[in-house]
Amino acid sequence: MLIKTRFAVAFAATSLLAACGGGGGAAGTADTSLPAAGSFPIQTALTYVFTHGLQKSLTVTGTAGTGANLLPITGSVTFSSGTASSVTFNNAAAQQVTQTLVGSLTIAGQSVPLSSTSQILLNPSYAELGTTGNDSGSNDYCVVSGGGTFPANVTAGQSGSISTFACYTDSSKNVPTGTATETYVARAGSAANTLDFQLIDKVYDTSGKQTDTQSTTYNVTTAGVPSVSQINVEGVQNGVTVTITGQ
Repeated sequence: MLIKTRFAVAFAATSLLAACGGGGGAAGTADTSLPAAGSFPIQTALTYVFTHGLQKSLTVTGTAGTGANLLPITGSVTFSSGTASSVTFNNAAAQQVTQTLVGSLTIAGQSVPLSSTSQILLNPSYAELGTTGNDSGSNDYCVVSGGGTFPANVTAGQSGSISTFACYTDSSKNVPTGTATETYVARAGSAANTLDFQLIDKVYDTSGKQTDTQSTTYNVTTAGVPSVSQINVEGVQNGVTVTITGQ
């Protein structure tokens, strides 16, 4: 649901890498959680996000570079999701939720600000209609071309497809920029009786080549109370591969 964020992160890290030169290092995490029992109300949790808003400060780690020439990334960001407001999208009435990621990234002592804004467009039942965004000199106007409905209830171990998007430079839809897909993976949460619900966006250019992957993980209680637990971004900008995790 944060399709535009990948561009801002890649752009900021590319700028840092150009200023700092080469380096080395790599980082990774593994999922060691145990299976959880029971069903978790995902639609209830995401509807809460859209109607009440959500905010979380995240500590960022990652790498940026080309091939084996990698530099470590550190920093901090704040994720914010606003409340839904009525708008017109794709010539129809819709609900719009603005999501932002604001903070800074650092490589080898050099720091640049990070600021990304995306709009999530939803129907009255809070199914996805599309996304829009503008950062780092790039526009996106993505319209759901298939699916759009979040799963009502999910148990740990489940996964599936949510949406496919057709993306353009603007609302005229005259110039395609590619496509995107959104899927989900559900895992046991780190706290007892919670579920980690990970939304995964994969972006493809007009030739069908995958260019970026971004995921947002919500920790959900059995009552449907959500919080953001992790954001991951992988992408290539100007030949520089960027991988970051905020948690």
